[in-house]
Amino acid sequence: MIISSKPQMYRLLREGKLGNSFRVWRSTEDFEKSGFRGLTGVRCSDAPGAPYWHHLTPHQTLHAVSLFEEAGYTPVIYEASPDRHIVMQGEFMWLNGFLYLRYSRAKTHMRAALAIDNNYAEGRRAEVLLRRSVGQKAWADFVWLSMIYPEHAFEFTAYDCPVGREQKLAVCWEVRAY
Repeated sequence: MIISSKPQMYRLLREGKLGNSFRVWRSTEDFEKSGFRGLTGVRCSDAPGAPYWHHLTPHQTLHAVSLFEEAGYTPVIYEASPDRHIVMQGEFMWLNGFLYLRYSRAKTHMRAALAIDNNYAEGRRAEVLLRRSVGQKAWADFVWLSMIYPEHAFEFTAYDCPVGREQKLAVCWEVRAY
C-alpha cells in the first residue's frame, strides 16, 4: 500500500492503522464531544509543510481551527506532545533494506527541534539509536509498518514515559510517500 496524500494518511492515523499515536479529532464537534481538556495542537491535513500551532488550550484550539479554515486549510486537532519527556524525534526510512534516520534530541516541536539539533545516522547505527529510543513495543510496530508501507518516511517522537492511545514509549506522527 502507498500513502500518497496527507488526507489519506490522517484517515489511517485516526483509524489506528499507523501504530501508537496521540488522539486526533477531525472537527471541532468531535473534539468538543470528546470532553478532552488537555493541551492540543492544530495542523493542516491537506497541505504538507503548512503552518501548525501546538500546546493550545481548548479555547485557543477552537479559535485556531476557525483561523485555519478562513485561510482555506483543512485543520486537524491532535493531543499535544509532552515535550519535556522527549528522548528523540525525527524521521526514518528503510530504502533497499538500509535504514536512514534524521533525528533531534531537542525537547520542542519537531520543526524547531530539527532546525536546532539536526543529526543523521544510517545502517546499524541508526537501528541501534532508534531501537533504544523508542522501546521494544514501538520498535516492533515500526518494523511491521515498514513492511506494510515500504520506502515510506515515518515521523516519530520517543519519550521517557508511556504516551498515546497504546501507552508506548513512542508515537507515530506521519507515514508518507508524498
